[in-house]
Amino acid sequence: MGGQKVTGETYTRHLPYSVVAKLTSLLEPGKQWEKFVVNIPRKLVMLDQGDFVPKYDLTYVSMIEDRGKKPGASSTRAILDDWGTQNVRVKHLIKVLVISELYGAADYLSVNVLDGEPVPRPRSETSDRTGQENLAERATITPKEYEDRDTIYIRNMGGDHALSETQETFESMGEERRLSVRSGLPSVDLKSEPSLESVRTPGESDEIAEEEEILRQLHGNEAILLRQLDYKMLKHITNNFNEIELSKGGNMIGRGGFGTVFLGQFNNGFKIAVKCLKEENDDNLKQFQTELNVLSKYRHENIVHLLGYSKEDANHCLIYQYMPNGSLEDRLGCKNETEPLDCQVRLSIAQGTARGINYLNENGFVHRDIKSANVLLDKDFTPKVGDFATARLAPKGTGATCTQTMVVIGTSAYLAPEAYQFDVSAKLDTYSYGVVLLELLTGLPSFDEEREDRDLWTHMEENCEDIMDMVDQSAGSWKEEMAIAMYSIATRCLVKKKHRPLMEDILPELESLSN
Repeated sequence: MGGQKVTGETYTRHLPYSVVAKLTSLLEPGKQWEKFVVNIPRKLVMLDQGDFVPKYDLTYVSMIEDRGKKPGASSTRAILDDWGTQNVRVKHLIKVLVISELYGAADYLSVNVLDGEPVPRPRSETSDRTGQENLAERATITPKEYEDRDTIYIRNMGGDHALSETQETFESMGEERRLSVRSGLPSVDLKSEPSLESVRTPGESDEIAEEEEILRQLHGNEAILLRQLDYKMLKHITNNFNEIELSKGGNMIGRGGFGTVFLGQFNNGFKIAVKCLKEENDDNLKQFQTELNVLSKYRHENIVHLLGYSKEDANHCLIYQYMPNGSLEDRLGCKNETEPLDCQVRLSIAQGTARGINYLNENGFVHRDIKSANVLLDKDFTPKVGDFATARLAPKGTGATCTQTMVVIGTSAYLAPEAYQFDVSAKLDTYSYGVVLLELLTGLPSFDEEREDRDLWTHMEENCEDIMDMVDQSAGSWKEEMAIAMYSIATRCLVKKKHRPLMEDILPELESLSN
């Protein structure tokens, strides 16, 4: 092997491409990687201890499987890339492969790569395990169904042992251990909830610092790698989910129908946004899963960047890059006495937002809740479309063939007329975008109870004879040609569905306004 010699201490992220390719060829056939991923511990020290907590849950495994189906992709490589951010060394990788009884891959590393001996086998080729559950099967059942299965797998120093005769054994564990087995999370004392400080140790401080560095790396990584974060850590960095508004010294960024968003800040200053599910019901859980599924598969400069998630008992959180300039709605309203957005910045936001929506539509998704509150702005005012809780698949192309739904989703001032007929197509997003364009031009809110024509589009239809009389003067000096073109695009977005363009139709015209 050319280059620097690989040893047991080599970080897996530094393995040569040829080694990773060989491991992929060994673990992809028959989904052997499933046996591997289930034995990866949350912390590396668990490899030498009796307490085992899996690093990856079934949601992650399902996402990995979907990612591996893409052309040129590999589930094995995705797992190695993600786990490798934890400073995993070759010796750790070999140990997990042995625990998983994937001796061919373990021997390849030990013999061919490290020039060592074959890895030790059990005295009997028959595994101590009486049955290794297929993880693909587990990924297709709900947590409730999994609780009711007759075989519970518990990892200890001797490996994973199946407990049959089981309900009796399961019931004898005590509620704390049963919850641990069901969720794949550490056991907790349900009778008392110690304060955060009482359960933290010096080692945990190191873990938080390590997690911060990993999230920093993921923030700038074009590949989609998600972290599963510990809920206690999120609680710590959000100041116990402080619900005082951020502007008043608290941690709450905002609150919506789905849940509450908090600022999480690490000791070295790195910031994340933590969206917490408001309450655990079927609708909210479905929206949580939808957002996780969409953002785990698609990445674009103008789509909000999902960094990770947390699922522990009834606590469900999504972790995003922090957007210091907040929402477009807040900036247009100059919330907290912020400066008005310059007209050129508004054009840039209009273009970037259109790119993000078009990217979603090209991939067969309809956002269904495009509005200025869901356009988030980073430190450079680059727009990122956020809040995918209500996104759904719909046919690509003209929008003539539509998906029917029985629920009206969206915010009234942004809703296309056909939405009330439960008609879903990419043209819903075009309509909503047209309203956002009007907001950018005028600085007026999409809905105002004090206005005679409460919704913005009706207000413009009734009152706009010359767009230059309606543009937001606080944005500086508008170029008349640019304002007229933006208004023309907006009005075309707001016509009846039959004549309404798709985002791909208006994007070139928007882009040309920068010239």
